[in-house]
Amino acid sequence: MSWLEVKAEFAELPADTSPIVELFRDHGIENTQEIGTSISGCLTNVEGAGDQAQRLSDALREIGAEVSIGDFEEQNWDEVWRQYFQPRRIGKRLVIRPTWKEFASGPDDIEIVLDPGQAFGTGDHPTTRLCLELLETVGVSGLDVADVGCGSGILSIGAVKLGAKSVIGSDIDPLAVEVSNENAALNEVKIPFVTAEGVHGVIAAHSLHTIPEESEWQQDEHPLTHRPAVVPSVEPRAPQFDLVVSNIISAILIRIAADVATIIRPGGKWIVSGIIEQNWEDVQEGAAAAGFTLQIVRQEDGWVAAVFSR
Repeated sequence: MSWLEVKAEFAELPADTSPIVELFRDHGIENTQEIGTSISGCLTNVEGAGDQAQRLSDALREIGAEVSIGDFEEQNWDEVWRQYFQPRRIGKRLVIRPTWKEFASGPDDIEIVLDPGQAFGTGDHPTTRLCLELLETVGVSGLDVADVGCGSGILSIGAVKLGAKSVIGSDIDPLAVEVSNENAALNEVKIPFVTAEGVHGVIAAHSLHTIPEESEWQQDEHPLTHRPAVVPSVEPRAPQFDLVVSNIISAILIRIAADVATIIRPGGKWIVSGIIEQNWEDVQEGAAAAGFTLQIVRQEDGWVAAVFSR
């Protein structure tokens, strides 16, 4: 598979790059990379990709970027991750370990084994660490949990291992869903991951009963943990989750706040992360407008995570 890269170079990146990231998303690029003062992303080089890249280029130039379009030489991602991803302890009991490293876990440790591939979420970034710490802090034992924006699946897997009754994960990026499925299998946990935007995926997965019984998992030759599921959007009949976790950019958190409120049972919680300090007030206002009350705030290296109750 070949790729077409669109790279936007700025004199200086703003503190909040989410509007630029959203611009890439609006033109079909879900995953972007920031290096220095540039932001780049790739389109699959199929018919029409050149025109799509040009439209994105024009939009980026309108906001002051110098833009280049060219072929992208795919990196050996496995070697990149092996250099930088090391075992890490998070919170009191959680240990994140890459598949290629051994770690001497204690008797009370909960180990999450990851091969992150190209999906976001290894525990090395403050936003992921804060989410995992908050999952441990609020407690998930016996709860129905939804992970909106599952990335590598790390939060969903953590919730299962912390004792959640059920977990459903969704992501707009099919690659993230594929990686999440693989990581769930690595950890021997059963989690339906679906490809969908916002809360629609988890609503549909729950409403259509896509969490099979144990016997169904054993009988199915192609269990849901081994394939991405794309499900239709349906309206929820009633709040279905005790806890929702969303580690995504501020603009999307604000956009989905009202939808998230409709799927959380009374007294339930919403863990949010991926928020830079400058956007925290806007996220808090958006959550409050949707009926949420702030319970806990954590900060690390300019990033904010929080727990809201419904």
